[in-house]
Amino acid sequence: MRERCRRLGGSCHGGREDEGAIRGVPDEPHAVRRCERRVVLVLLPDARDVARLTGQHHAGPVLPRLTGHQGGIRPGGGRCRRGLGQGRRAGQQQAGESELQDVEWGRVAGRSHGRGALELGTVHGMPPVPGDVLITTVQQGKFKLDVVPRGVPWVVPAGSYPPDRGGHVTGDRAFGQEVRERRRTLGLTQKKLARLLGCSPVTVQKLEEGHRRPSPHLARALAQHLNIGAAEIVAFLRSAQEAPVIPRRPVTPPGNPVPDGTRSSALPTPPTPFLGRAPERRTLARLLTRGARPVVTLIGPPGVGKTRLALEVARDVQAEFEQVHFIPLTTVLDARQVWAQTARLLGLTLGARPPLDRLAVHLGRRRILLVLDNFEHVLAAAADLHTLLEQAPGVRVLVTSREALHLSAEQVWALAPLGLPSPEPQALARLRRVPAVALFTERAAASWPEFRLTASTAPDVARIVRWCDGLPLALELAAGQIGPLSAAEVWAALQAAPLALLGEGPLDVPARQRSVHAAVAWTYDRLDHGLQQDFRHLGVFVGGFSAAAAGALGVARLALDALLRLGLVRRHEFQGRYSLLEPLRAFALEHLAFHGELDAAQQEHATQLLHSQDTPIWRSLGWVAAELDNVRAALRWAIGHARPDLALRLALGVSWYLEIHGLQREELAWFDEALAVDGGNAALRLQVMVRSATPAWQVGRHALAAGRLHAALPHVRTLGAAEEVGVLMTLGRVEFEQGNVEEALQHLEAARRLVEPGFGVSLNAGLRFHLADVHAALGEPGQARADVTGGLALCQQEPGLFWEAHLLTVQAALDLNDGQVLSARRALARALDVLAPTLHTRILTLALSYLACTYATQGADSAELQWAARLWGLVEAQREASAQPLAAPHQADLARFMRAAERHVPAAAWQAAWADGRALELHATWKDSLDRLRTEVSVLTLGVPVTRPSLKSG
Repeated sequence: MRERCRRLGGSCHGGREDEGAIRGVPDEPHAVRRCERRVVLVLLPDARDVARLTGQHHAGPVLPRLTGHQGGIRPGGGRCRRGLGQGRRAGQQQAGESELQDVEWGRVAGRSHGRGALELGTVHGMPPVPGDVLITTVQQGKFKLDVVPRGVPWVVPAGSYPPDRGGHVTGDRAFGQEVRERRRTLGLTQKKLARLLGCSPVTVQKLEEGHRRPSPHLARALAQHLNIGAAEIVAFLRSAQEAPVIPRRPVTPPGNPVPDGTRSSALPTPPTPFLGRAPERRTLARLLTRGARPVVTLIGPPGVGKTRLALEVARDVQAEFEQVHFIPLTTVLDARQVWAQTARLLGLTLGARPPLDRLAVHLGRRRILLVLDNFEHVLAAAADLHTLLEQAPGVRVLVTSREALHLSAEQVWALAPLGLPSPEPQALARLRRVPAVALFTERAAASWPEFRLTASTAPDVARIVRWCDGLPLALELAAGQIGPLSAAEVWAALQAAPLALLGEGPLDVPARQRSVHAAVAWTYDRLDHGLQQDFRHLGVFVGGFSAAAAGALGVARLALDALLRLGLVRRHEFQGRYSLLEPLRAFALEHLAFHGELDAAQQEHATQLLHSQDTPIWRSLGWVAAELDNVRAALRWAIGHARPDLALRLALGVSWYLEIHGLQREELAWFDEALAVDGGNAALRLQVMVRSATPAWQVGRHALAAGRLHAALPHVRTLGAAEEVGVLMTLGRVEFEQGNVEEALQHLEAARRLVEPGFGVSLNAGLRFHLADVHAALGEPGQARADVTGGLALCQQEPGLFWEAHLLTVQAALDLNDGQVLSARRALARALDVLAPTLHTRILTLALSYLACTYATQGADSAELQWAARLWGLVEAQREASAQPLAAPHQADLARFMRAAERHVPAAAWQAAWADGRALELHATWKDSLDRLRTEVSVLTLGVPVTRPSLKSG
């Protein structure tokens, strides 16, 4: 404040930012200058205008019941006492408190500087609403100050005040319009003019709308206070008496725009641009203007942007209404004060009449839109809203709340978070169109103009917006950290201390919107202790939970439904599951730790998952997919708290799912961390050691896999022949992957000798597959075919067995090397069909590799060769992403077909097709390939079988 005063040529006195007197006068006369939020300078050219402003010529008392404190600024513009304005709030001693809560009174202070400058100090104890202080009237040594809401054009431009006293009254304009224009020229509201006239604001409103003709006494008072010149006063009084009375308009039918001259709006202007939400805006606008229900309630979780969307929708539809009013209810702590607050913001004088009745009379049959913001903590007022709508049928109400109002006249609209990018990498152009990314990018650029969404920043931005779960408040707060921090540093900070990062919002927004913690606490603090505890405990779930899982932690279904209604929990209808938005989950975990409940809740969560492992539902891939993030969280807790058996069992339970989806690196990491925890059941540790060798060799860590298998083999032999066969079979595979085919055959033949009739079908079929693969690599197709035939016969005993797709892929490779393209495609069609339930990434990519070879045989046309290039490009990208190299014998086999096909396609076309393939989606390509194979095999089967020469010598 001191700096701003210096720029005005004066100085500031006082110990606080909002107190003190201002000395010095700006050079421009006739201006009202805003110096600080609660301090103004009123500059007038001479003492006569000071007298006119102070209302000393005013006829009749101004609110004579008001009394004020006797403190003030010392004469001569000295230091400001802290007592200024600290007197009793007007109307607290007697009736009428609700209509006078927005004014304060204090003693006039300051002195004239020869040009009519009036020095004012800060008024302490002003109502806690954003606005500016404006002196409006002075009477008997006391001045009245009004809090003028932001956006109201009360500041008079330099040179335009005082207005010309003359003016010209024309007879061809409506009298009410003349009154309105002159009142606005003087910067008076209807309420202020009514006080000067000694009448109610409704009377002024009716005069301006032409619904009432003034009495002679009122007409003379209007001429006096509207500065009608002496030459024009006769015409003005005649116009007042001859003005026709316009009957009140009926309710404007929905969809019919209100004429421009009758519209008014009082909507705050947000400081930032509004992005996205176009479908929601259209739908809500239609519901408000043409919907069957007069109340539209916008519900949603904290920080989802309900208020901001409501303001935009109100602007979209304001042409359909006579007036649009925004009613913030955040500071209203008692539901009984909702309608008094609404009446005050509509400029109504209440008197002894109940606020609801006064509103009903004022609204009548007029078509008005009320935007009631933050209704969730005053839900008891909803019944009165129903009463108001019955008496004012033209009113439409847009409500923002974290809970529905439960009215029959209500249309509820649940606002979801912004759309998120998919976990897979995306092109920058597509990523920029994602709503959550667009909002983050725009706000980040406002915080740091040099910020751009580039290939280097895109991955971290995508991680940030996914963590924020599309919650606009969290996105804006995270974006505000760009500049001091890079996108990568913001992501790291979110993982370490999310609520600390999301707690420094802009200062020009309400306190509860400056941080995620404050936004959630607004609802959390109003819960009873039982619901608070339930909400905290739900924070241990990661990625979602079922009602049964919540119940296992002690959260009853009724509590879950209550949290759902408040927007603290969301439900996924198609999955039958629930979840917490990640910022809300961070809040819950923070409060779990604060109450000393975190460790016990996480232990119970992990234990419940372990118990689920013993049920058939655990073996369902769909269930594991839904609970994967919960299993990961439980594994982290078990490993961090040295619970080896729990960690080993959880790692075993989730390993098959991770392998199917190409997540072998994660699978191996969990096994390694679990094995690193000392202690635990010895047999369980041995089982994990053997199982961990499979993801090890699949990601190319052959030495680690072989070392664990050799270390486990002596202990496994004590368990039985079947277990030993499994270890030998895996050792054979490890050697085969490295190209050591002879060594692989030795391990596999040793395993064959141990096979007994009672062994399971799966173990026998798997051994046949490994032997077939080795014999094919050794150039022994006959023995390889015998192993394939025997293995497929075993698979017939258990249809859909995992090994069937492997055996069919070996058969296709043998057919290709024999030049039997149609037979190879038939085998691959069967293999792809068998893979449908699991879509095992490793075997699927191998099958697609050999399918590409069937389109790269001699005689293939250019389109087939380019399709083969696309398939190989897809396989290459998938294997790179999962860090799974092809086995050395398979690489050599496929390389022959690739070299031969590439020679028959122009280099540019080959490279373009390969690049296109790398961008393909695996599961979609599987479906397209299977459909194509079914068509081709069916067509070729009806005609003469086509055989093409082998490219074995290529």
